[in-house]
Amino acid sequence: MIADQIDFSVMFEQTLSIIIAARTELIQFCFAFAIHHFIFGHGAVSRGSGKGKQVGKHLSKFPASRSDSGASRRRLCEASFEQGAAVKNSRSAYDRGDHRGVLSGWETLKKAGKVPASHLAQVVECMQRLMWDSSSILAEVLDYLQLDYDAHNMGYVNELLELLAKSLDTIVVDGIVKGLPELALAANSGSYETLIQMHFSTRSLAAVAVLAQSMRTAGFAASARVTVILFKTALQVSDLDEAIRCYKDLISRSAAQSGGSSATASVAPCHLLVQLVELACRAGRAEAVLAELAGESLHLTTDMVNVMLGEGLRGRDGSLVAHIERLAALRAVPKNGRTFQLLIRHAGSDLARVEALLEELEVAKADCSLDLVAAALAACAQSQSGGARMAERLERLLVVQAEGSGRTQCFLALIRFYSEAGEHGRACAAYDEHVAAAGASPSASPAAASPAAAALGSPKRGLLDLRTERCLVSSALKCGRGELAAQLLQGMPADTPKHLVLLRHAAARGDLPE
Repeated sequence: MIADQIDFSVMFEQTLSIIIAARTELIQFCFAFAIHHFIFGHGAVSRGSGKGKQVGKHLSKFPASRSDSGASRRRLCEASFEQGAAVKNSRSAYDRGDHRGVLSGWETLKKAGKVPASHLAQVVECMQRLMWDSSSILAEVLDYLQLDYDAHNMGYVNELLELLAKSLDTIVVDGIVKGLPELALAANSGSYETLIQMHFSTRSLAAVAVLAQSMRTAGFAASARVTVILFKTALQVSDLDEAIRCYKDLISRSAAQSGGSSATASVAPCHLLVQLVELACRAGRAEAVLAELAGESLHLTTDMVNVMLGEGLRGRDGSLVAHIERLAALRAVPKNGRTFQLLIRHAGSDLARVEALLEELEVAKADCSLDLVAAALAACAQSQSGGARMAERLERLLVVQAEGSGRTQCFLALIRFYSEAGEHGRACAAYDEHVAAAGASPSASPAAASPAAAALGSPKRGLLDLRTERCLVSSALKCGRGELAAQLLQGMPADTPKHLVLLRHAAARGDLPE
């Protein structure tokens, strides 16, 4: 008995000595456990309780039941909550620009399902920004479409295609369309519209033509936007028949929308109509466009009239020019400077016709371009009489035109015509009134003229070309304007032909000192 008490006392003393020796370690352990519990224990509870409250809100919609039906409903609610949270977290990462964060949760998002088409397009954008290749992106999209039965409808697919087509990644978009049969789906009119617009944006005109043929074969009608795209494609590939067919489709569509009234100019852009006429003229089939014009289904513009008039002049087809002129008058199409130029060229040496056109030009207040003046002066030069009178009328028209370099060039052409036609006094007068005054205007830079020219009040030498200078010097000498000839020659580099002109005229007059 005494021995047992001694053994217990010894054991207790040994145990106490061990505890005292390890007291520092035990105190540190207890202190660390308390701190760990204080920091992490309450946080875990709060997070769990928060999630439990949110899930509880959804679970409260279902009556409490121990049956399998109640349990399945609760599981469905939990899955719906997890799916919504996954989409929300993924959208938040995309809004922050965290593309890697979006893709890190993609597998969870793909298994959860019910990803909106707009966000699926955002996921694809993140893949593209992280330099994924198109084949890998296509595989991920097709995998998701096969997993999510809610995406097995063309409304979802068309929305996705429209968003992905903006990136112009034809491999992904075409791959999704090719994978539709695996989803028991088929492309509809909306799918074809997206594909045609995307391939037209990438200038894949051959693919546009193939898609248009497939759409017609499938029995889908093209929308107005697709018809305009097909119209542009036909013009670019020079398919005149297809271009006319597309334009007729636009005309009929516009007439149906307006209740059968005639189509307006807004059916197609005017520049496309001009391209249509140019294509017909290049193909030598202007009659195809004329047939549409005769039926009043084609809106006639000034540019279209000019294109067809130019084609008639190139082909020396007087009947075509006359036909176009009659149509323009019948449709009351306004004429511009280009129209008058082409008509004057067609008139040739018929001064009566040219004079009538100049009168119409004056009434219309159209611009007199250098080409128009050249055509009118060419007609005047071919006439035996009346050419100078017509040139004076043209000069009066130029006077009322706005000032500019083109106007000055027109006056120089008139001066050359007067000089070559023997109207030397009129040539010098035109120079004094229109060219010299323009060169001595305040807008002319004094530094541009030579010192001698500035002293004599002469214009900038840049206004006169070599041919005009020679004609003007010759006219000045022939009409007794020696001071004008000297003004033109003074301060200029030595020019042997001009001095020979002076010598000939001085010798003809017998003026030895000169």
